[in-house]
Amino acid sequence: MRCEFVLDQVCKVVDDSFTKHMDTLFKITHAGTFNTSIQALQLIYQVARSRPAVADRYYRTLYDSLIDPRLVTSSKQAMYLNLLFKSLKSDTSLPRVMAFVKRLLQMLGLQQPPFICGALFLLGEVSTICAPLNSH
Repeated sequence: MRCEFVLDQVCKVVDDSFTKHMDTLFKITHAGTFNTSIQALQLIYQVARSRPAVADRYYRTLYDSLIDPRLVTSSKQAMYLNLLFKSLKSDTSLPRVMAFVKRLLQMLGLQQPPFICGALFLLGEVSTICAPLNSH
């Protein structure tokens, strides 16, 4: 009985520490440079793959980042598109993927031609991977 109590307390401390670190990472995505934000999103993506509880918050943050004005001047746009592609490819929620596609198409008018080309290529690749997108 005593061992169970100690184990429960240790797990609680680890979970609290994990939550604090994740909160810090999510704060980083909204502050500072967009390049730092992208790197924080990449780290959160890795965590979200192994902890489904983090996934919804990750996708919401990634979705919000699509209309971030810092994206236009970022030097890491290719890294961002790669993260977006990996995220959409691994997402199991078709409505969420469709929402990302719609938001991406909406914001392309604000971007420079190289980003637009990369995003359109990304959408083509996502549509070949995610067959239900072709029927909508």
